[in-house]
Amino acid sequence: METCQICCGRVSQCQEIQIMRGRYETFRLCPLCVSRLVTCEDCKRLVCLGYAYVVNRADTSGKIYVCTECRRNYVECPRCGKLITPESLVRMSGSYRVCPACAHNTKPCMACRELLSIEDFKAGDLYCVRCRRNGNSYYRGICSADFRPIPVFYGEEPYYGIELEVDEKPDGDEEWNIDECVENLNSLIVSSKGRFFLKDDGSLHNGFEIVSQPHSMVEWENQTWLAAVCKQIIYDGGVSFRNSKCGFHIHRSRKDLSEIVIVKLLTLFIKLQPFFEKVAQRKSNGYCKFSFLGTNENNRLTGKLLYDRLKKQDRAIMDRYMALNITGPATIECRIFRGSLVYKTVLAYLKFFHLLCAFAKKKEITLRIILKSSPVELWGELCKHFEQDSHLIDYLIEKRALLEDCVK
Repeated sequence: METCQICCGRVSQCQEIQIMRGRYETFRLCPLCVSRLVTCEDCKRLVCLGYAYVVNRADTSGKIYVCTECRRNYVECPRCGKLITPESLVRMSGSYRVCPACAHNTKPCMACRELLSIEDFKAGDLYCVRCRRNGNSYYRGICSADFRPIPVFYGEEPYYGIELEVDEKPDGDEEWNIDECVENLNSLIVSSKGRFFLKDDGSLHNGFEIVSQPHSMVEWENQTWLAAVCKQIIYDGGVSFRNSKCGFHIHRSRKDLSEIVIVKLLTLFIKLQPFFEKVAQRKSNGYCKFSFLGTNENNRLTGKLLYDRLKKQDRAIMDRYMALNITGPATIECRIFRGSLVYKTVLAYLKFFHLLCAFAKKKEITLRIILKSSPVELWGELCKHFEQDSHLIDYLIEKRALLEDCVK
């Protein structure tokens, strides 16, 4: 009579021998032992049920088991605790990464920043019922300068976020009803479902800055709220370009930007300062300094010098008020632009920085080529690169910033 290879015939059910295949061999087991064992989905070894882990894989239905060693290939959903493959995690917003099941049944509250069940929200609302009841909403006026909401990402990487500063007219010839303007903008925040918010800015006299959530360039081209915001501020008596204190800053995600690309961007900002200032309609100042090396003498500019200063976190480069601010761990910030409430100008600013980063990422545009080329040659190559976007070219023509105009 055949006996079970595990219990060795001690169980009466050994007359009903079953075959169970492992990774390297086939086992002949009784039904009781079979019920106590599972096969690891990854390594195919037999594992005692008490020492196996259950995995939820999006591409497979039912329960899947893995052994202790293969467990290392999986991560826990921070909300429900179930195991899942890392690539199956769904990014909700900010640092939240959850399994598909939790992603379907939860959403983040924009006030308390908690990931909560959909049942905790009213239909279409961005705030949970508790925060609505307690009045925790950044729709209520201007937030403090240190306010950090949950980032909500729109589209695919790379992402761009903006800071547009607005203030009253310096001559005071028209009344700037800031309270009424904020109330009107709050309505636009609601209708845009929280794609932007208002923040205090200490550098402004009687104004605030408009801060957006991260958008892809495709999202920026298709959204409608920014044009409405610019129009509303103009209607309420606010300005941006006409007040020299106001600027326009663009934050870009840096996940796809290597160290060499960052150095190439720094070099472009240094060598092409006059051309960049013409595009940005703003000169170098205390809030957007081009003096990355403490000097404007380009003959001292070398790749090794930039690399060394970057690695040593030299203050000449690691300053948040530089024209290209690279101090952020997740983003770089372009600070050169003068504020504007003309929508097509703001969109041209975004496209300029977007295509500039794409130019620096080109493998054929090496750091050696950038360093050896004259500023005129470099700007000529950039203008050719900009031709892929008609909106940006129209803006450069209007500002007489193309190569032939600059050379004249």
